[in-house]
Amino acid sequence: RVCEPSTFGWHCKFACHCREGSCDPINGTCPSGCKENRYGPGCQLLSVFRYSVDAYGYQGSTDRTADGEKCVTWNNTLLIAMYGVKSSDFPDEAIPGAVCRNPKNPKLRGLEGRGPWCFINFMEKTDFYGSCDIPVRGCDSGRFGELCEFECHCKNESPCTPMGICPSGCHPGWLNSTCQTPCDAGYYGEGCLSACGNCKSGPCDFEFGECIGGCLTGWMGKLCKTGK
Repeated sequence: RVCEPSTFGWHCKFACHCREGSCDPINGTCPSGCKENRYGPGCQLLSVFRYSVDAYGYQGSTDRTADGEKCVTWNNTLLIAMYGVKSSDFPDEAIPGAVCRNPKNPKLRGLEGRGPWCFINFMEKTDFYGSCDIPVRGCDSGRFGELCEFECHCKNESPCTPMGICPSGCHPGWLNSTCQTPCDAGYYGEGCLSACGNCKSGPCDFEFGECIGGCLTGWMGKLCKTGK
């Protein structure tokens, strides 16, 4: 299925939020980067929210603690020397500026409590870090994961749980506990139990079995299973 400009994903259900131009029609990646106050896969997430309790993936622009203290940049030579802060501690593998984050660094595990935080002017204060007041918000309908990076593939396009489980079962063409695995080539439908018909080129559509490139000589119908 070909998505309209500025839409992407399974059945083109999601809107792009690129700084300029459109996005990749499959995963929503924006070559120009995200609009202001957007972040995450497909620029779907709003900077004023975190989307899980610990929020290791938070990449928003909030730059003050809950007490109103201004964050200092993570790329500070003293912090790097004291705590070994490095780019791999952050979700985008880049040391950020003066913004709230929750880096995955064993040397920092006792500082942050829960959720995003940042260092403040530790040369002048006893408390040299503070938690950031960023409320938790669930993923938009049709998405799940730490960064809402996964799409639900539930039957009848119904929403999945925050853990990605489809109470109604998987949509035709998808398998596993969170309905993330498409059928193997040559199979389609509910449970991937149906074999493709006599397609002229390539496998059939893994959801409904249609032969996109037409049928081999002697066969007809969308599924190419009816002999002429």
